[in-house]
Amino acid sequence: GVQVAALQCARVLVVRVAPENLTALWPIMIAELQRVLLEPREAPPALLLAACQLVDVLLTVLPDDFAPFGWMFVPGTGASGRSSSSFSALLAPLLLWLPAHSAASCSEPDEAADPDPDSQRAAAAAAAAAAA
Repeated sequence: GVQVAALQCARVLVVRVAPENLTALWPIMIAELQRVLLEPREAPPALLLAACQLVDVLLTVLPDDFAPFGWMFVPGTGASGRSSSSFSALLAPLLLWLPAHSAASCSEPDEAADPDPDSQRAAAAAAAAAAA
C-alpha cells in the first residue's frame, strides 16, 4: 500500500540524498518506524518488511546519523533493555508470510499461495524458537 511505498521512498532518499539534507525527515521516519516496529502484530507483513528494510539501510548507509535512534529498533545498537528473544518475536510475523513468497514477488501477501497455513505457522514457531 501507500505506507509501504512511503518507506521504500525513504530508503531511496537515504541512499541518494546527503545526510545533512535529511534532517527534516528524521522525525517522520523515526515516528513511522516506531509505529510499525514497536507494535508488529498490528502491521501487515509487507509493511513490517518495508520497515525492517529501512532500518537495515539506515544502519548500513548512515550508521553515525542513525545511532542515536537505532537502540529503539535493533538490540545491540545502544543501551537497550531488549533481549535477542524479543527481537526474534518482532520478526515472527514475517516468518509466517515470507516462506510462501520466497520464489514470488514480495509486494503483497497471497493467502492462496499455501493451502495449509497451519504448517507455515508451525515452521515459523520452530524457526523463532531456534533463533531465541
